[in-house]
Amino acid sequence: MGVSMAKPLKIERQRRAVAQIDAVVRQLDELREQAGMSKAELARAIGKRPSSIRRFFTAEVVNPELKTVAALADVLGARVEIVAGESAKSNSAANG
Repeated sequence: MGVSMAKPLKIERQRRAVAQIDAVVRQLDELREQAGMSKAELARAIGKRPSSIRRFFTAEVVNPELKTVAALADVLGARVEIVAGESAKSNSAANG
C-alpha cells in the first residue's frame, strides 16, 4: 500500500473511532436521563468531580478513559461490551 492510500485509510479509521466514542457517550447520557440522574449525581456516584462529568458529556472532542466509561455504565445498570464488526467477522472466517 502506497503513501497515497495510507493517509485516507488513517483518516477513515480516525473518523470511525470518533463516531464510536460519540455513540458511547450519547448512550450513557440517554441512560443517565432515563435514570433521572443529574450529571452531578452521576459524578458523585463514581467519585468524580461534577465538572469532569459535565465535560465528559458536553465536550466537542472527548477521549474518555475506559475506566470512567465502565464506572458510568455500572452505576447506570449497563455494561461495556465489544462486538465484532462485519470486517472482523469476515477476516476471522477467511483466516479460519
